[in-house]
Amino acid sequence: RCAKLSARGVAHIAKHMAGLEWLDLSWTSVNDDVFDVVVQSCPHLRSIKLFGCGAITHEGMSPI
Repeated sequence: RCAKLSARGVAHIAKHMAGLEWLDLSWTSVNDDVFDVVVQSCPHLRSIKLFGCGAITHEGMSPI
């Protein structure tokens, strides 16, 4: 977990690490758009922690 990781940084990581199987984004500034990038870019993702990610809405979680 890295609270200082920006939403842009998360998107960059997701785009370049498609083999990720788990990811802890707790307390990051991830929003719906970035969450969508993560889901679309990481097809092998089996676990994702989003504790404290208040910028992700219920609608933004619909891809999972």
